[in-house]
Amino acid sequence: MSFAGDFRYRHENIDDAQAAEDRTRETIRARLSAKLKIADAIDGEIGIATGGSDPRGGSATLGAASSRKSIGLDLGYVRWRPREEVAVIAGKMRQLFVRPASSYFIDNELRPEGVALTYNGANGVFGSAYHYWLEERPASTDSTLLAGQLGWAGGSDALKVTLGATYYDYGSVQGQSPDFADGLVHEFGNSVTGSGAAAVYTYDYDIGELSAEATLKTADIPINVFVDYAHNFAADDGLADAYNLGVFIGKANAPGRWEFGVVHQVVEKDALFGQWIDSDFGGGVTDNAGQFYRIAWMPLQRVVLNLNYYDTSYNVDVGNETDYDRWQLDFNFTF
Repeated sequence: MSFAGDFRYRHENIDDAQAAEDRTRETIRARLSAKLKIADAIDGEIGIATGGSDPRGGSATLGAASSRKSIGLDLGYVRWRPREEVAVIAGKMRQLFVRPASSYFIDNELRPEGVALTYNGANGVFGSAYHYWLEERPASTDSTLLAGQLGWAGGSDALKVTLGATYYDYGSVQGQSPDFADGLVHEFGNSVTGSGAAAVYTYDYDIGELSAEATLKTADIPINVFVDYAHNFAADDGLADAYNLGVFIGKANAPGRWEFGVVHQVVEKDALFGQWIDSDFGGGVTDNAGQFYRIAWMPLQRVVLNLNYYDTSYNVDVGNETDYDRWQLDFNFTF
């Protein structure tokens, strides 16, 4: 058994044009996990984190008379390797999707639940298949996600390239209430039919995604560029496309090193399943557009400071377009 974890202290300002005032707050995120060696071909991991039952975030807001902060099960899975390049994983797991590291199509803190199969060949070819649970309903049809990915990663020390194609089949979402995630009732920007307690999803989400990422080194400074595109084949409202592209210069992965980056993203209303998208960009809802900027610096080993700025809008195509700006100053510690 071995232990690892991280702690983040964040100062944040949120300027939502629909809110009466800006929101300024400070949050913490604390995560601890134990990696378990069970047998030669079987291992696992169990982790806890702040954030309670929030599926897209582990942060706890400071305040509330210094109340105790909720802790939830963050990870709990086992992994069996019948061959070195093949793995079968079951439980609540880390994300296994190979995608650009700074794409905001899926929130980085989401922990999918179910069963997955992965393959990583010596020739750079990788693939995976997933069966994840979205909502188990004792009296009606369950909502699930079936997904598959195929890609290739290769190159040299001077240039590394990763290409991927993924298909996500979100099953039994259309016609269901957006009452997912342990009582969380929110469509997160997706189209619904009806209103209030009677609202149901208008469409299913059968999404194809293509991504490409390249990292090259110039004078020992890595430059990372990527593009990510997705289309929902189950939506017929003309608002079914999403894309982002970005560039990052440098990498804050050693003491004294810096990192600078910018990402441009557009997510139409029904391009992505809203409950899985990034919770910070555009207020955490679809129908968004804008830019993300980051500056990061590692002053000491295992310590990273970063400044994030989201210059975004939501309700871009439907409703009243609303500016949404978000500043974050993070102090990150890993152990």
